[in-house]
Amino acid sequence: MSTSSQNPEPERITLTAFEEIVSGNPRVSVWQALFGDAEDMLLASRPEGYEVEDIGRSAFNWLPESEREEALDCLYYTYWASVQNDADEQVRFEQERAPKARLRVCLDEFRALRATGAPMRDGLVAEIVDLTDVLFGGAR
Repeated sequence: MSTSSQNPEPERITLTAFEEIVSGNPRVSVWQALFGDAEDMLLASRPEGYEVEDIGRSAFNWLPESEREEALDCLYYTYWASVQNDADEQVRFEQERAPKARLRVCLDEFRALRATGAPMRDGLVAEIVDLTDVLFGGAR
């Protein structure tokens, strides 16, 4: 019996096993890989520090010409996502301002009543819980 009949297509079996192992992992683009490599290189060569722009410029300069358009698309999208995220954070900050201020007042009252041994005001703990739910998305 020959070896090939005992172990048909060993390359394909190995490749299939490899594909199964990495199938759940996200694929890293050349841009992402070079960005990581540039950061590692700068960390080793400039332990005193560097700017993120230095990483990006090094990685972009290392890219093959054929990969640059995709990398620029990634940069444009990332910038846009950052702008959107900043706007969303500003809205969230504004929406949380009043509940945070009220929660501080309630917590101060709670601490003062506890420190003096005075009875809790009716609804104080419930108000603290409700404000906490509003701020942290708790179940209602």
